[in-house]
Amino acid sequence: MNRQRLVAASLCLLALAALDGCNRRRRRNRDDEEENNTPQPGMVQPGMQPGMQPGMQPGMMQPGMMQPGMMQPGMQPGMQPGMQPGMQPGMQPMMPTQPTMPTMPTQPTQPAGNLGQGQLSGMLTMGGTAAGMLQPGDTSLQDGSLGDDYGIMLTAGVPVTIVVRGGQRTDVPNEQLDTYAILLLNGQELTHHDDIDLANNNRNSRINWTPTTSGMHTLRVTTFGTGLKTGSYNVQVFMGNIPNAM
Repeated sequence: MNRQRLVAASLCLLALAALDGCNRRRRRNRDDEEENNTPQPGMVQPGMQPGMQPGMQPGMMQPGMMQPGMMQPGMQPGMQPGMQPGMQPGMQPMMPTQPTMPTMPTQPTQPAGNLGQGQLSGMLTMGGTAAGMLQPGDTSLQDGSLGDDYGIMLTAGVPVTIVVRGGQRTDVPNEQLDTYAILLLNGQELTHHDDIDLANNNRNSRINWTPTTSGMHTLRVTTFGTGLKTGSYNVQVFMGNIPNAM
């Protein structure tokens, strides 16, 4: 009887040992499967596409990516990518323009010999006088002589007499300036005069004129002949036609 109990106990121990070994093998196999199913860094799981992050399902967009039809921040409905706010479909973005430098106005130049009015040396009045000096820096004429321009307001039908008297020349000692007077209107010469009485060595100039047009006229004081001559002079204006004014 005792022998039978001993055999039965041994069989139970063997069965328990066999069952324990089977359970250990099952746990080891389960651990191996879990280890194999854990994704490693850089590995692509079955069904994942390149660039997908772990945990993403097929068809999901990556963070920061725009889906087709999505608008960028600030875009209005109907705007296409790259369009600026306020643009209509088909319009091209405007390129910033470069700032332009302001152009400086050019000073008008007076060609040599032009009888047009240059910079006025002064204004003449009826019964008035003026003193001047021909010197470098004055208007240069085509023949090389110098000229001073004076404005004078004349009235149509009212005669006027203008006398220009030469003073001492500054480029030649002990010689009188040989004056030459020109009356102009809008740059056009009306009349001119050289010597009052050359026979008696009176080289002053005198203009007797009755205007046909009212307005600003120009008296140009220059010298007779070519070349640069410098010196003093004075101008006197008389109302009326005075043929013997000296």
